[in-house]
Amino acid sequence: MKNIFIWLFLWLEMLFAFTAFAHPCWQQHAVDQYGVLGLAEDDRLTQWLRQLNSNVIDNPNYDKKFYEFVDGDWKKIGFYDHLKLHFPDFKCQHRFLFHWGYNSNPWTEGLERKVRGYGWDDRLILAFKDSLRAEQKRRNAVMNRKTEDLFGYGHQGKEAQTARILVSLAYDVHVVGDYTTDNKSLGGMMSLKAAVGDIVNNLRTLDSQVSAPLLKRLRKFNGKTDDVQASADSLLDLLVKEVPVIIRSARGGEVKRHLESMGFAFISSPVEYSFLPGGCCNPEESDKRKNEYYRRRGK
Repeated sequence: MKNIFIWLFLWLEMLFAFTAFAHPCWQQHAVDQYGVLGLAEDDRLTQWLRQLNSNVIDNPNYDKKFYEFVDGDWKKIGFYDHLKLHFPDFKCQHRFLFHWGYNSNPWTEGLERKVRGYGWDDRLILAFKDSLRAEQKRRNAVMNRKTEDLFGYGHQGKEAQTARILVSLAYDVHVVGDYTTDNKSLGGMMSLKAAVGDIVNNLRTLDSQVSAPLLKRLRKFNGKTDDVQASADSLLDLLVKEVPVIIRSARGGEVKRHLESMGFAFISSPVEYSFLPGGCCNPEESDKRKNEYYRRRGK
């Protein structure tokens, strides 16, 4: 009986570490991402967003690729368990990992404070950073290929670049969504300023001329840090309003024509989403997120 209680305590501790004060589910992020991309609901796109939100960003143990000797036996374990095995005392809430932007350095002030608090020497910290970079590179490679296949882009050159821009924008929108006023814990994530910087870089690469007016506004926006959560709300409003127009117009309409040739449709007004409510979202939370989206789209 004692062992059962110990197991239950450890399970609850792990569950809290990964879910405390987070958005209840991937669907809520998907509403924001659909809004910023300006695309109509599509099962292929929804599954892509589910993979990005649930696994790549929010699940440190996603895709058990590490073969390690644990408890007297060789086992396949996830990345978070791999870190705990090799770096003494390390544990964290899920937002300390992979909430640093698709193209960003996988390091934050929160992580810096955390590992310094363990008393690690510089060599161990460097090894820890190398592990984060390697896993970021691996996960990004998986999503790059999935994005290229999803949108019918090639795996090299300008087409691959366009695919990376789309997945990176969706990734950054997830981070922005985790800063909005319906969140209670912001610890561990990349700064909102850094997220804005990554969005600026992506839009400039997509089409510097078409995105220029928005980039000017975003650069000014970048300095607003008095109330980071209110800033995140305003930023999401701005992105939902402006980015779809940029994507449709980018490169003389080339991106729009290509995506439409792959069966994706652009929308100019809010729509109902079949995946809300659902999954781990309760109806009240789902409706709240939908209403926020509709408010941003002027419905």
